[in-house]
Amino acid sequence: MEGGWPGDPHNAFEASGRSPDQEAVFARVVKLAHLRRELEPLRHGKLVDLFVSDQVYAYARPTDRQSVVVIINNAVDRATLEFDAAPARLFNGTTLADRLGDGPPAQIYNGRLSATLPGRSSSIYVQAGK
Repeated sequence: MEGGWPGDPHNAFEASGRSPDQEAVFARVVKLAHLRRELEPLRHGKLVDLFVSDQVYAYARPTDRQSVVVIINNAVDRATLEFDAAPARLFNGTTLADRLGDGPPAQIYNGRLSATLPGRSSSIYVQAGK
């Protein structure tokens, strides 16, 4: 973020000084910081790779009490992926909600998590209601 010091033409430290793109980035970083503070696995969970391709990456951060699944779709087009949910300590019937806001809910069936994400998006899935 630019500006904020005497003589600078812009002060991106205040909402009124940010462009719409800067405001979107700022809001996203604030949301990520809040989720990290709220969700213990994002701070202390072990990193477990679940799905890796050229443009899509999914990993879990499980702890003894909770697990989160992070999915990043760097492709321009939407991506659908399916992977084994057991390493994430998630089991059949578990419904997951995207706390970051880009993805639809997901559910574990036959030990597998299936998710579809829009292009250039990311999701942080947690067990619904937690």
